Amino acid sequence: MTLKRVLATVAVVTLALGIEAAHAERDHLMGYKIKDLDKFKAGGTFTLDDNGTLLTCEPKKAGFYLSPSEKDAGDDPRGPASAGFVCYKAKCTGTLPSDVTANDQLTIHTLELKKATLVCMPSTPGTIVGGASYFLTDLGVNCNDTCAAAGLTYDAAGTGYALSVAANCDEVLDALGAGGTPALDAACLQPTGCYESGGARLNCGVLDPNLAAGGGQQACACAP
Repeated sequence: MTLKRVLATVAVVTLALGIEAAHAERDHLMGYKIKDLDKFKAGGTFTLDDNGTLLTCEPKKAGFYLSPSEKDAGDDPRGPASAGFVCYKAKCTGTLPSDVTANDQLTIHTLELKKATLVCMPSTPGTIVGGASYFLTDLGVNCNDTCAAAGLTYDAAGTGYALSVAANCDEVLDALGAGGTPALDAACLQPTGCYESGGARLNCGVLDPNLAAGGGQQACACAP
């Protein structure tokens, strides 16, 4: 299957869901043909329910990545905001759904579904620790801006895992590849959270997502 066909299929299937919420930002998908540098090969089979039609699929290897994008400054209000997807080439069996009518911004499509050959799985950016997706800020950049740059919003509940105790702060900073000595729980002058600065780690226990850690890098959880 070519990238052009993948993009066309994903676009019309997404719009065929009929969701009318007006999200103008990052509600389109930009498709990339990929090479998985980790050479991961999926195993086993999955049962997918496509609006009541059951298909059994055996994913093979990742072939495409679909990235949430905004088209022409958000000129299509159909929404909703999307996650990123990793698409696996797959061998699928089962009865295909009936023809689909899909109305996108350009035209109305009547689609005959020929063959199921891809399984696209939602992906989470960042590094998963304690059930949350974490990012390490750049120097002088706060958590709100760091999350926004990834197309996400600051996740206070998720960040709470790192802030709860110095050991958790260390776990998160280690996973993010930050340097520094083991973290200390501290009563900080400013609510700069769990961060590394000048080779030392501190856990303030509280974080203002609008406040950068000066010369340090903070651990921030972000979510869609």
